[in-house]
Amino acid sequence: MRSPAGYGDGDSVVFEVGRQYRDHLIRRFRTSTEPYLYLSPSPHPSPPSYDKLEDMTRDLMKPSGKDYRTTRKKALARDGFRCMIIGYFDKTSLKYSAELQRMEETLGGIPVHVQTSHILNESTTQGVGMGEESSTHYTAGVMAILRQFGLEHLSLALETVDGVHQIWNLLSLQFDLHSDLGRLNLWFESTGEPNRYKVCVSNARIEQHIRRISTQFRSDLQGAPPPDPQLLALHATCARVAHMSGATEFFDRLEWEVEETNVLAPDGSSAHLLSSLMSPYAYIHGVA
Repeated sequence: MRSPAGYGDGDSVVFEVGRQYRDHLIRRFRTSTEPYLYLSPSPHPSPPSYDKLEDMTRDLMKPSGKDYRTTRKKALARDGFRCMIIGYFDKTSLKYSAELQRMEETLGGIPVHVQTSHILNESTTQGVGMGEESSTHYTAGVMAILRQFGLEHLSLALETVDGVHQIWNLLSLQFDLHSDLGRLNLWFESTGEPNRYKVCVSNARIEQHIRRISTQFRSDLQGAPPPDPQLLALHATCARVAHMSGATEFFDRLEWEVEETNVLAPDGSSAHLLSSLMSPYAYIHGVA
């Protein structure tokens, strides 16, 4: 999205609206950092070996907490300890289940690192639980937009402490696919059949190999619903808009500049960088 300099007042308004959607919505589906690399869930502090997969699943579903450490275990159990797209089994989970090992030998494939991915990223509820003012400034933008789209029930759930870790906001994906989802290079489009989606990617070469792939998100476990279809639809919309508008290139360039910039330039030439970094945390007046 380019600067509105040189445009008329109407164009400036359109630019400003676009900027707010870019920073307060699209950016909330895009994850630039991955703090949980290679931290696949383990069933127990000293994980036992399970002969029956049912026993392992039951143990993982017992905790009632809603923190990330708890819900990521439930999400992986919900998804059969496999990547939801390619179906390969999680390396760590295979270590603790003899039945999973037998299934992996029968079905074939390659054991992979399966990551628990957020559809709407973790920064969405940054500040929740830190007091009303902090919470409002960090969450008001995206929550206001969710309400505008008629998703007030989702905004209310996400605004609670650890609300972003709701299991319906989590996907189990192989590491590279986890990264692609977070960078809006992968998304899911509804096929019209409940919980079945077409897998879409931005890379044309990769799309040639997976363009016919569809995946079905299902769950037979109580308390572990599949990924929310409305969030997936909004994520898909953001991904397409981000690529059509050039927002993905903007975010990639911004992250590169952040990586390369140690201090702000004294002549003010890096003011745009500071403004871009601060923009997502600005309060949107009139829509909260």
